[in-house]
Amino acid sequence: MSASMPATQVSIAPRWSTCHRYSPHPRAGNVRGVEIRLVSGALGAEVRGLDLASLDEGVVSTVRDLVHEHLVVFFLDQDLSVSAHQRLGESLGDIVANSYTPSVDPEHPGVTHYLIHSYDYPPLAHFALAAARSYARIAPSSAHALHMPSHIFTRLGLWGEDVATNIKSENAAKDYARKNHLTGAWDEQLHAMDYLAYAYLQQAHDREARARARACGGGGPAQRRR
Repeated sequence: MSASMPATQVSIAPRWSTCHRYSPHPRAGNVRGVEIRLVSGALGAEVRGLDLASLDEGVVSTVRDLVHEHLVVFFLDQDLSVSAHQRLGESLGDIVANSYTPSVDPEHPGVTHYLIHSYDYPPLAHFALAAARSYARIAPSSAHALHMPSHIFTRLGLWGEDVATNIKSENAAKDYARKNHLTGAWDEQLHAMDYLAYAYLQQAHDREARARARACGGGGPAQRRR
């Protein structure tokens, strides 16, 4: 978990120490067995022994104090479901979904790529659907950019769009290999074909999936012609 809060001065402690030694809030000491290790002298701390699934007042207070003092906090050994993660966020304040909006540069491929990876999980994938549908247009000659939307299409079961974008990705990869005098199959081509075969299978298009599987075999990795 990370958050931006007002900076406070902290001491460098290369060993594990009890969390309430660093926490300014007196209730933080009520949570026993919690230890922290500073990541650097400027910001950041790793935390052990705090169960974030238990949202009692002491846990929430300790989380607030740790984030306030260390700015970026890594809570180790957590086992949170999506709903539990959401409840944790709600206990700390209003949740703002970092979805694809015009306020973020819509033509920046790095931002779009990051958003797709961030939401590459079925319960969250819908947050990145707009980004996925725009990425191929932003970088139409990049095999990987053409493939990336399928990460979201796959999670949402949009098999037609999945197939279409991976066919474009496969063709772009072949064009790249040809222009750069590569023999065999470039890895971006095989990656697209892998997703393409999966999307075909989800639609019971076994013949098309089998053809892609056969095309993957025997070519070997791409190498530059000498």
